[in-house]
Amino acid sequence: MKIFVGVTDLDWFNFNRKKNHKEVIFWRKSSNPMRKLNEGDYFLFLVRGKLPRKILGLGVVALVGSQTINDLWNGYGEKNGCDKIEIFERLVHKTRNQTLGYTLLENVKYFNSTDYLTDQDINFDKGIMIGKTFYNTGIDWLKLLDFIQKTEL
Repeated sequence: MKIFVGVTDLDWFNFNRKKNHKEVIFWRKSSNPMRKLNEGDYFLFLVRGKLPRKILGLGVVALVGSQTINDLWNGYGEKNGCDKIEIFERLVHKTRNQTLGYTLLENVKYFNSTDYLTDQDINFDKGIMIGKTFYNTGIDWLKLLDFIQKTEL
C-alpha cells in the first residue's frame, strides 16, 4: 500500500472541511492524472502555509483520471473545493472545456488542530510542490501508517 502526501491549498481544504464533504475532488492544473496513485491508496492533505506545514486530513483514492472542468463541476459540484463554476475556472486558470487531472477521494476525514503530523515529522522537503509517495518501507511510511490508524479509531 502506498501513502501519498499531497500539498493542499488552504482555501480548498477549509471549504471542504466546512462543508464536511466525505468525498472530494483533488484536482491539479495539469491535464495529466496522478498516475502513481491507485484505488485504495491513502491520500493525506499537507496544507500549504507557514512552516512546518501540517497534515490536517486524509482520504482514500477511489478514482484517478482527467475530465473537462465542466464535467467535473457537473459531476461533483462543490466537492471541487468552491461554490461556483466561475470560481473553479479562475482557480485552475482554464475554461470549462479544458481538461484537468483529478483524484476522487472518498472516506475523507478532517483532523482537529491537535491531531496532526508536520512535514518535519516525515522526510518531506519544503521544496516539494505537488506531493510525495511513501512506499511500504521505511520509518516515514511507518509513521504515516501509525498516524492513519490512530485517526481511524
